[in-house]
Amino acid sequence: MYWVEEKDYFYFKTSLYKFKVEQFKTQFVILNREEIRQLQELQIENKKWQKIIDVFVCNCFMSLRFNDLKTMEKGEFVQDEDGDYYYTKMNEKTNVPIEIPIVPTALTILKKYNFKLPTYTNQYFNKQLQHILKHYELFSVTIKKTYKQNDEVRVKKCMKRELITSHTARRSFITNSIDAKVSLNAIQAATGHTNLNSLSKYNKQQRNKTQLGAID
Repeated sequence: MYWVEEKDYFYFKTSLYKFKVEQFKTQFVILNREEIRQLQELQIENKKWQKIIDVFVCNCFMSLRFNDLKTMEKGEFVQDEDGDYYYTKMNEKTNVPIEIPIVPTALTILKKYNFKLPTYTNQYFNKQLQHILKHYELFSVTIKKTYKQNDEVRVKKCMKRELITSHTARRSFITNSIDAKVSLNAIQAATGHTNLNSLSKYNKQQRNKTQLGAID
């Protein structure tokens, strides 16, 4: 269904996405702030590649689904009473309003393109992103990817960059926000998730004896 919509063949009702399918839970890849900074500091002569990286980095701080990224013109950039920017839009998938504060890194990129980021198909974007990461030999650490095939759990070793796609930006935003102690309600307002349970998979279980000690 997602593939059909990405190809612009047909758009389904939002309610159809609410069905539950039993699936194997696997790990996902995110970029931390230092890794995102590596992308920001790349010296890219290829202007087409620079645009791809700009869009990806910007979305690491905006968390838009790719369909929302392609239809940014439907939303609006607004300044509040302090002069700070935020972006508002109806989420294309869930049809709920999102409100995203624009941090300085994202604002610099948005101003570069006069608040109109380049748009691509998801397939083209991911293909070019992979070319760029491979060309600059980024994120070459080996990780294990777990998947299910014919009811059998399998493990495959691959480079981290091979698992990075446009959606990695959204995942990175959520995970980095949680790590920065941003409230789940604030993250939900920015991402457009319809319930907080959807964010639970990004919340890593951590032992914190200092915080837990406070309950005694």
